[in-house]
Amino acid sequence: MQLVFCSLLAGLVGCAPNGSSPASVPGPYPDLAALAREQAQQLAARQPPVRQRGRYGLNPASDEAPAQVNWPQVLEMLQKVDLNKPTYRGAYQVDSTADRRVYTARRPDMPARRVEMVGPVGAPRLVRVQYQESQYLYQTGQTIELRLANQALQFYRIKGYQHFIFNDTVFYDYEMEIFSQ
Repeated sequence: MQLVFCSLLAGLVGCAPNGSSPASVPGPYPDLAALAREQAQQLAARQPPVRQRGRYGLNPASDEAPAQVNWPQVLEMLQKVDLNKPTYRGAYQVDSTADRRVYTARRPDMPARRVEMVGPVGAPRLVRVQYQESQYLYQTGQTIELRLANQALQFYRIKGYQHFIFNDTVFYDYEMEIFSQ
């Protein structure tokens, strides 16, 4: 009786077998937040030299080599992309080959519209995320791209737009190249 109840409850609220929490059960999709946290920790420890370029709206493009980078803040948007929420189970169509996996949202209300990963599972060379969010007062969309070599971030780019209900649409493009020490 307890097994039947837990099985019914699992379908409704994400109860996991053997008393484990739903968060500890691995999901069918890549854990992008964990990838972002891991890269932020590695980069914070190494403090490699970087070159960043960016453009926001009509402002002139900037090109600089900052002395220090707040890596958790830089990779924050990627940490928000959680494909493994219980409500998203089965919400992505998966197309894969030996070296490439593409996760495409089956519903138009999904914030992460498409995730592409190139490289072996667990050690991608390229991660590209198309993200879109729409609320009553604003709409935003962006493409996030990471290029990695030997599981170390080499290039990061976020390109997109923001539109607030009472303002114009603002486009931005920010990229960061990470150099080996």
